[in-house]
Amino acid sequence: MIIVSIPVTAEFKALLDRTKRTSTHIVVLEKTKQPYKAFYFRHAFRRAANKAGLKDLQFLDFRCSAVVRLAEAGCTIPQIAAITGHQLERTKAVLETYLPRNSEMAKAAIHTLESYRNRTKSQTS
Repeated sequence: MIIVSIPVTAEFKALLDRTKRTSTHIVVLEKTKQPYKAFYFRHAFRRAANKAGLKDLQFLDFRCSAVVRLAEAGCTIPQIAAITGHQLERTKAVLETYLPRNSEMAKAAIHTLESYRNRTKSQTS
């Protein structure tokens, strides 16, 4: 058995802590409490995506969405790669393709720059 440590948000940890333990797996079939088989999971996901009108959605799209959300939250590329398991170059490629550049991001960058300048100015004074 391979044990993997996966950090989670405080909100998700609270949800896991409240969940009754009926299996050693997190994602299980409700009827059997057994983990999904890969084929069944793909089929169930496809059915749910189609029903939601998201015919082009793939399960792996959530991983790329996480890359974007983590970048928007201010995480560095190495931090993002550590969470998602992508290589650094792949993480950069996902961000190049999907990360929206907007005025809020530019304002945050200027704020970061000004904070840095203020810190370094006070250290040299």
